[in-house]
Amino acid sequence: MSSLKKTDQCEQSGVYKSTSNRREGGHAISIVGYDDSKNALIIRNRWGVDWGENGFSYIDYKDKSGFGNQTWLFEVPAMNSVISMESPLDRDFISGAFSLKSTNNISSAAKVRYTVVRADQSVVATYVDDEKASSASLDTLSMTDGKYQIRVEVLDRNDRTLAQSTHQYFYVVNSEPELNIALNIAGIDSAKELSGRIELEVSAKTSSVP
Repeated sequence: MSSLKKTDQCEQSGVYKSTSNRREGGHAISIVGYDDSKNALIIRNRWGVDWGENGFSYIDYKDKSGFGNQTWLFEVPAMNSVISMESPLDRDFISGAFSLKSTNNISSAAKVRYTVVRADQSVVATYVDDEKASSASLDTLSMTDGKYQIRVEVLDRNDRTLAQSTHQYFYVVNSEPELNIALNIAGIDSAKELSGRIELEVSAKTSSVP
C-alpha cells in the first residue's frame, strides 16, 4: 500500500482517500474487514493506538492509490475443538499442592484427563476429572525436583479421546534454596598499594535450578 501523504485527504467520516494519484514509499498495513455503510475497507496500521481510531482507520473502496505489488491473504479456520491449559502455564515453576486447571469448548465432553510425565516420557501420574469441572489436584511433594510435561485430553462417556491439548512443560521446585558464601583472604598481598590490590575475594554458590 502506498504511504499516506500530506496531499491526501481524510474525510470527516474517517475514510482515507488519495487525491494525488501517486504511489510513494513502501508502507504496509493490514486489511481486517469492511464497512459497506462507509463504502470502505477497515485497516489496521502499525503506528500504535494513538493513530486513527485506536490504531484502525478506513480506506475508500475506490481509492485512487490502489494496492501495492505484494498482497497476502491469511485465512484462519474455525476452531471447533479448543483445549486451553490455565494452570500451570507453559514453563511455570510450581511447588507443594498444586491445582491443575483447563477449559474447553467441547459440548460432548464428559471427562478431562491430565497426564503428567517426566522428561524421559515415563508417566508420573494420571488424574481424571469426571465432573467436568476441568480441575484436579497435583501433589508435587511426592515428586523429585525437575522438568515435567503435562497433557490434557477431553473424553466422552465411553472414555474415547475427543481432543488433546498441545504438550506443555513445567518445573517442580520443592527443595529449599541455598546460598553459600566463602571469603578468601589468603591471596591478599598487604605490601601492594591499596588502590591496586585485591582486598577481598568472595565466591558464591547457589542451589541449582532444574
